[in-house]
Order: sequence, then C-alpha cells, then structure tokens
Amino acid sequence: MIRARMDPNDLARELVAIPRRAPGSDAERRAALRLRDRLAGLGRAAAVETLWVRPSVAGAAAWAAGLGVVGSVLAVPEPRAGLALLVVALLLYLPELAGLRMRPLRRLTRERATQNVVAPAPGALSDGDSAERRRFTLVIAAGCDAPPRPRGLARPLSPVARRLWPSGRAWLAVALLALVVTAGLRALGDDGRGLGAVQLVPTVALLLAAVGLLEVALAPAGEGVREAGGAAVALALAAALHDAPPRHLGVDVLIAGAASADAAGMERWVRTHRRAFRAEEVAVLTFGACDAGHPRWRTGDGPALRLRAHPRLLALCAGVAEREPALGASATAGRGGSLALPPRRTGWPSLGMETSGGGGRDAVLGPEALRRTLDFCVALVAALDDEIGRGAPGRGAPVASRTR
Repeated sequence: MIRARMDPNDLARELVAIPRRAPGSDAERRAALRLRDRLAGLGRAAAVETLWVRPSVAGAAAWAAGLGVVGSVLAVPEPRAGLALLVVALLLYLPELAGLRMRPLRRLTRERATQNVVAPAPGALSDGDSAERRRFTLVIAAGCDAPPRPRGLARPLSPVARRLWPSGRAWLAVALLALVVTAGLRALGDDGRGLGAVQLVPTVALLLAAVGLLEVALAPAGEGVREAGGAAVALALAAALHDAPPRHLGVDVLIAGAASADAAGMERWVRTHRRAFRAEEVAVLTFGACDAGHPRWRTGDGPALRLRAHPRLLALCAGVAEREPALGASATAGRGGSLALPPRRTGWPSLGMETSGGGGRDAVLGPEALRRTLDFCVALVAALDDEIGRGAPGRGAPVASRTR
C-alpha cells in the first residue's frame, strides 16, 4: 500500500481552525488558498478561478414554501387566484429540485463570490509517456466550505431532517402539488369540510418548512469538521498519486467552491469542461463528509430521483473492499446530492466517497477513519489504472469503452 507524505488528519485540523467557512465567504476563500498552497507544494500548477454563485439553497426553498402557504390561504376565499399562485410556486421550485441551470427562485437570494482551485495533471513526465496518460483523466474533487449550523427551531429538527433528506426536497414539492390539487377542486366548486382538512396538513407542513428553511438560510456556518475531513483525504490522495503516479491515468485535482450549496463550483467546472472530456476518457472521484467510521462509496445521488453510479466504478469498489477487508469499506445509498452529481448528470462516470461516522453538528475527526478512506482510495485508483491498462493493448490505443 502506498503511504502518503501528506497526513490527512493534520490538514483537516488546519481547515477546521478556519471558522465559519460559509459558501462565498472570506473564510472559504482563505481555506481554498491554503489548499492551493498545499497543491503547489506538490509541484503542481494550482490556479484559483473566481466565480459568482447564489449559494442559498435553503433560501430558495423557503421562498417556494412561503409562496405555497400564501397560495393555500388565498385559495379559501379566492380559489382561482390561490390556484394560480400555487402553480407558480410549484413551477418555480421544480428547477431547484431537478438541478437545472436556470433556477428562478435562486435569483431572489444573494449572489456571492466563491472560487475553484484547479490543479491539472503535470504536463511533462519523466518517462515520456504523458500522451498515453492523458488519454484517461481521473479528477479528484472535494469542497472546503461548511454548511450552515442553525441554532433555533431547525436545530432540534436537524437529525430528523438528515434522515428524511433528500426526500425532504421531494416532500416539499409533494406538498405544493397537493395544495395545487385542493385549490383546483375548490376552483371547480368543491368546498366541503373534508377538503379543508386535507388542505390543512400540507399547509402546516409548508409553514413549518418555511420557518425552518429561513432560519437555515440566515444561520452562520458551522465548523465543517466532516467537510474538512473530505478535503484532507482528497489532497492526501493527490499527494500519494504524485509520489507514485499511475501508469495510465492523468490525475487532476479540483477544490470546488460552494460545495455544500448544491455543488455550485463543481457544476460550473463541469459546464466549462464538458467538451474537453468524453465519457470514456474521464472519471471523477469526489469526497464528501469524512469524520469517523469506515469508508463508504455512494451507489447513487440525487435530491429526488437518484442517478446510479457507473457500474464499473461500483464493481471496482466492491473488488477493493473484498481484497482489503480490514478497511471495512462498503456501499451506501447516500442521501441528497454530492459533488459526484453534476458530472454524472453530464454523463461522466463519477463516484462519491464518505465515511460512516454521521456525526452531524457534533462530528469529530477520526484519525484512523481518514487513513482507512485514503488507503481504500489509493487501492481503488490502482484498480482503475489496471483496468485502463488492460483496455489499451498498445501505446496510443484508445481507452476501451468498458470503462465508461
């Protein structure tokens, strides 16, 4: 097993020492520059790309929930007007749920500057086979920002919310759809007591959701312990692969800005590079929440409809877990999205890694957990490198489509 010269635990503690790394904040920028300097210390040409995003995911959802409550109340005296408002709220929220580029509700939230740190694979290699290596690119990606840490109504609900998410987003849409149906029935002349009782349930749910989401949108960022752990493992993996480069892979590194805000930085990077890579020439390995426990690879991602990870990547993970039982690695269905979702939507093979700690707001770093995750990923990259090598029988031959 390759041993990395960069200790992920030391780097994670450095990031945790930078408080309130909210997406688009000065603290997030300081953390990104710290990681850029670490990448430069490996001899990589690391660059910072500034981009403007609207990171308030909770704020956009709060607008949808608030419009739903107003539409429901209005539908009692004025069914047609209430129905129109509810339809508008649902249509405005669907792009948020589907992850579309145009998200009208996000326009109602504040725009902030964030940054991607990009470190392409070295262009010149000592053994002269750089052309072959660049025929397949592995992108190692992580974020360094921290999600909000609410302290009021949303705080005691957060354990429940984590269990329901991503279905929480879907349920918000279901509540809006239920109110559209009840308002439509009212507009058609149905004004029975039973309809009012049915309408009350999603209305109260949306009211509570609006209050909780507004509080999340206004809450300061937490320490981001789990996110710091993921970024630390990503850089330690990059260091290990820099010291012992794969034979058939070029390794790019991306520290994505606003990762906790629907992977905004990753989404922008994928959009910019979607013509640079074909699906059979790239794989994306992302790191999410890593604190304690054992390595887990996500079998799919998505806030509502889950997109399954590429079958070959899942098979490689299962093979490594079988060969290295001491690492305790296993698959997890995952909840919500991750940095792996934007490339997967583009059609690129991608895989999300995390640990099973699940410490939430009380998360603590587990030194052995980060090292186990690093060891698993080093073995996974070695297996992917062997797979690519077997698919290219001669120098200059294209990578086989079986790796797609």
